[in-house]
Amino acid sequence: MVNMAELTQRQQERIAKSSSDRLRSQLVRGGVDKGEVVQMDRDELKAAAAQIEVEKQGGEDARWKPFLDDAEELSRSPEMAAPKSHEYEVLKMKLEHRKMELEAETRQAEVEARKAESDKEARKVEAEKEARMAEAEARKAEAEREAEARKVEAERETRKMELEMELKRIELQARIPGGDDEFGATDREGTAAVAGDHSLTGRTKKFGDALRHVLPHMPSEHAELPQFFDTVEKLFTIYQVPADVQAKLLIPILSSQAKTISGRMTSDDLMSYDKVKQFLLTEFRLRSTKYGLILRLKT
Repeated sequence: MVNMAELTQRQQERIAKSSSDRLRSQLVRGGVDKGEVVQMDRDELKAAAAQIEVEKQGGEDARWKPFLDDAEELSRSPEMAAPKSHEYEVLKMKLEHRKMELEAETRQAEVEARKAESDKEARKVEAEKEARMAEAEARKAEAEREAEARKVEAERETRKMELEMELKRIELQARIPGGDDEFGATDREGTAAVAGDHSLTGRTKKFGDALRHVLPHMPSEHAELPQFFDTVEKLFTIYQVPADVQAKLLIPILSSQAKTISGRMTSDDLMSYDKVKQFLLTEFRLRSTKYGLILRLKT
């Protein structure tokens, strides 16, 4: 067996760079039995090729020609490659086919990269569009809420002004002795009734008749309850309604819901205006401290 070290560096590189198919072709062309060559592995092929190189240097057989690696084979002139033109063409076709595959893979990668970039840009545009739509809807909703709040506030202010005007009218009429108005006539009738009937029923009827068209009905908006009680108490003061009559005058002007809720109170508590008022404020979750604050702001 020939040692690879016996060959020149160039010869070793040629054998190492040659493919197994190239080595087999060279060995068969050099006279080695094809059946034996087919059964050789890579190391055996290299060893056999080295043996041929040594024998060639010794001039034992003129058929031995230098082993060429694949690159040298391709670089030979057509005249030199003529004996192996078929193998040359096959190798050339393989290389060209591989080159075409690489170019196709490169083009496919470029197409996919452009598509990915296009999809990314499309998603960005869609996200920006959705963000603009969401922002526009949020602004619209906010504007609607503000408009509704302004409407509610305007209605409250209108109601407040109406109540204040009514109170001023009543106060003015109360200062006119025997004035020709509903208050004056009712007051005279009430005075005559009191002279004849000092019972709770008689006094309740007297003041009920006097305030029948004056007392406001309880609003459905719970936030307006402090203004409602403030107005009622001012009217009680103007008409000098006794404390034991106030609750009896309050209950008829309560809302249906408030009447139902007040039905849970005891009979004794229903006789007290302050207890009825506090019970309703508590039930409608309006704390007395908040109620007091609202009243202070209005005075």
